[in-house]
Amino acid sequence: MDGSSKPETTAPGRIIDWGNGPRDLEAVAEEIRERGYAVLRNAFPTECLERMFASRDWWFRAPAAGGAPGYCKFDYEKRVVQTSLLGRDSLRILLDEDILDLIERYTGHEVVLSESFTKLDRSVDYVYFPPHSDYMPDYRPSSHFDKIRATAEDMKHPLGLSYVLYHHDTTAGAFCYCAGSHKLGAHRGCQVTDYPEDERRAIMSTWTRLDGRKGDIVVFDPRGFHGQDQPSAANRYVTISRFWRTDIFGYHQARPLPVYTMDLAGLSERQLSVLGIGAQSLTPLEFDHHAGFKKRRRAYAIVTKLIEHAYDLDYAKKRLQPLRSRLRRLLRPGTGAKVLPPAAPVEGKRGG
Repeated sequence: MDGSSKPETTAPGRIIDWGNGPRDLEAVAEEIRERGYAVLRNAFPTECLERMFASRDWWFRAPAAGGAPGYCKFDYEKRVVQTSLLGRDSLRILLDEDILDLIERYTGHEVVLSESFTKLDRSVDYVYFPPHSDYMPDYRPSSHFDKIRATAEDMKHPLGLSYVLYHHDTTAGAFCYCAGSHKLGAHRGCQVTDYPEDERRAIMSTWTRLDGRKGDIVVFDPRGFHGQDQPSAANRYVTISRFWRTDIFGYHQARPLPVYTMDLAGLSERQLSVLGIGAQSLTPLEFDHHAGFKKRRRAYAIVTKLIEHAYDLDYAKKRLQPLRSRLRRLLRPGTGAKVLPPAAPVEGKRGG
């Protein structure tokens, strides 16, 4: 398996239901320590999820353009909206106190939200994002902050946790994880295709597709190799959220995180801190790939020209309005210039 074809999958393990009784955070953390992931069901209130998904539908109705809200697009395969824009319920889900407790229990440290985005992955008949790890020795999350990095020693311990939230029952295109690969340290890099054939086969032998119901989340250690079930015969909506340790990466976020201030009401001091209030972005806005369409396609120049001149006709109409009004007054019967009758002929003087 070279990372470009669809691998076989192994048994996914158990699903942990948080719907009834006390939530055993240590049991979930132990599951992640062993496998690298845990699948949680009924982690969030159904009504919050439904409102979030309704907001998603509104945001994904059209691409962002001319100041109108919408999704971002930077390749053929997906459309993306930052999760923090989806409303108050999305923040309640993103910053759920039990999830934060689980993350801090697993990592042993305080964390900040590195990034979170909701995306539509389109059905394609090829692999466009091969299995990968998010971290490796000497990992640097930004070329703009060279001193911020994760060392080989750091890689021996959890650097954070991430999770995938399914927006609908998901089989085709489901999240996949190489069980136990978070213990390997990604010593040859983040891309599984960079590994020798024997190591690559060993890693991919535990490739596990994690099917889920609407509202399920897969919490996973991003040091392990993971990705999407591809090729996929179906579109999928998911939310992907990534949290990392502040003692390693500082109080920094991977990219600028937009939020409507009215949606911050009711959040605790801890939730606001994890959300990144006052944090610094490791990616300046002009280099954020979520806003990078203009750097990648000449069509951006055409789109911006169309938007810039979209109201030129309205302007011309307003400029011509006085002339049109004047012409109407002149041509209206009874209001135009008076036409005098021809004068009677004047008899000439007779000479004697």
